[in-house]
Amino acid sequence: MSPGQMSRKVGWVVDCGSDFPQSARNTIDSWNITTLMRHRDTPTARARIEYLENEFQSKFELLTPSVPIEAEDLDDDMLQARTFHFFGNPVKCLSICKGILARQSNLNTKIKPSSTFIYEPRPADAVPDQLDNIINILQVVQNFSPNHFELVSIFGKTSKLGESGFDTKIIEECASDLLNRIYQSRTDFCLIVRAGQNGCYLADSTRKQWFPAYYGLDKQDKVISSTGAGNAFLGALAVTLSRTSDIQEACIVASVSASYLVEQVGLPNLEQHAGGVETWNGSNVQSRLDEFRKRCQSLE
Repeated sequence: MSPGQMSRKVGWVVDCGSDFPQSARNTIDSWNITTLMRHRDTPTARARIEYLENEFQSKFELLTPSVPIEAEDLDDDMLQARTFHFFGNPVKCLSICKGILARQSNLNTKIKPSSTFIYEPRPADAVPDQLDNIINILQVVQNFSPNHFELVSIFGKTSKLGESGFDTKIIEECASDLLNRIYQSRTDFCLIVRAGQNGCYLADSTRKQWFPAYYGLDKQDKVISSTGAGNAFLGALAVTLSRTSDIQEACIVASVSASYLVEQVGLPNLEQHAGGVETWNGSNVQSRLDEFRKRCQSLE
């Protein structure tokens, strides 16, 4: 989604323990994105994820201690990012959001940053006991993106999803419940519910819209592993919002981005060609995006 030198406008912080693999460094370097390596002497954080009844229910277990990334870890260039994506406990992420806003206000720049925040909950925090904390962070961020199981779990209604684990009526009811709580104090807020092979659901004060998945129910033979698809989706969503402020276009681009992550176990393969042309897994991203955009338009 960011070919050539545009990739330098994408940035992230990588927590590098003493055993951080050189192969991972080489892969990151090949992407040519802005990377802030946070080095430490303790082991790199590692975890195990176990999928339960479906791809949306998982058990996450840390195998080594993790060290959270704080607002203080960002350099001045990253502080001026147009969009931030947060994943984690709502209380902790709210603290980081406020820390970034405080640091931005103290930047020695003529124009202060006006950043868009996207919050993604951990599965363990998508429970009724965390609802108040989730509402608190949603007073600060502009976008919230749980998967559909997490959204329904927040309201304690997962049993209503049935054997398939998916029910558009229940998902939309929970979305409306959440939006009604948020809109008591603000209207500049958007909910993007990721639903895997069933696409994604966009809901805000002006629209309610389902988008298909690039690999829908009829193309599941193309899906090898869904691990990382949510990250790819939200990364592309963040990038597109920073460039266009068009949430509908962002959902389309995000869906295409996620499609490359599910085609294999691990990361997709980037190749550079003559004339600055890039392909991922041998596919031209712009061509796939154009095809998918037409498919979405035909469903309107």
